[in-house]
Amino acid sequence: MAAGKEVPSGEISGAVLLRGHYIHQSAHWMPSIGVLVNKPAENDTRNVYPNQPQKDYPV
Repeated sequence: MAAGKEVPSGEISGAVLLRGHYIHQSAHWMPSIGVLVNKPAENDTRNVYPNQPQKDYPV
């Protein structure tokens, strides 16, 4: 169902399918030691950070 109407499975976009069946965004988060580690981002978007190695850090 999409917006209260049945949609043939061939017409459902991949993003809708993923969000509806596989992606979970929890609205439950707790402050820990004054740090909001798991707080959801604005507009329920996922924050993506570049994984850059520290300078002069042994690999």
